Amino acid sequence: TVEDPSRIAFVHQGCGEPEPCYFPLTDSDVVLGPNSTADVLGLADPRIVYHNGTYYMTYLAIDKTGATQLELATSPDPTGPSHWTKLGSVFGSAKNATSGSILPSAAGHHVMLVAGSGDTRITAASSSDLHSWVHHEDKVVLEPRSTGFDAGRVEAGPSPMVLTDGNYVLFYNAAEEEAGVLSHVGYAVLSGADPTKVLFRGTEPLISAADRPWTSGGPGYVCSEQGAVKLDGGVPIPAEDNAFRLYFGAGGAYVGTVKVVVDVSASVVV
Repeated sequence: TVEDPSRIAFVHQGCGEPEPCYFPLTDSDVVLGPNSTADVLGLADPRIVYHNGTYYMTYLAIDKTGATQLELATSPDPTGPSHWTKLGSVFGSAKNATSGSILPSAAGHHVMLVAGSGDTRITAASSSDLHSWVHHEDKVVLEPRSTGFDAGRVEAGPSPMVLTDGNYVLFYNAAEEEAGVLSHVGYAVLSGADPTKVLFRGTEPLISAADRPWTSGGPGYVCSEQGAVKLDGGVPIPAEDNAFRLYFGAGGAYVGTVKVVVDVSASVVV
């Protein structure tokens, strides 16, 4: 609502692996909030990546009608509200998208994995400076399969993360039906030489709403979006090869975390 818009906050970690813990959120942890007609109802679904001293965040801005735009912000320090600079719509008002996951390149050929508004696929965008982006809607990276947990639509999660063999692992959100809620998390391995090419794709979901009562509105749990599971964040775990800590929203009310390890010899997650 206008009176209580959604905002983006920075969560401070209190202890690390193997059982990470986090400090409770307060108003002082908010780093980005509404300040224009484009985001009067709030901001949502942040995805952050770091490159050459700068953090880049894509997020959804929600206007007074409830319509969303994919927007971009940058910061040298992600922890404070005064550090972030909003750069506006990624693709302009003529084009819209529901998510964008940036994969920076040391060679300057940056890629964004995009879920277009009304599109069931993940397509690619390109940039030479991480600020100006061109959406290649005919460049399909991942699309729904004919059957299974990702038969309806797919959407990139956090930025693809590098594996020890030089390829990337992409964790993505999926729905069984095109108009259905995102309720599963899958994974694919992308080529290190061309991250728009899929080398391997898992056949079973890593996370599903039905697996846990707090994601599906089971007894004792109140969910504003029952059965929803949406993965937006993930980081490599230091000192462990091909190990990643993922963060996902559940039921519109909770945040969960899970550790995954990729066996690069078999291209499977354990």
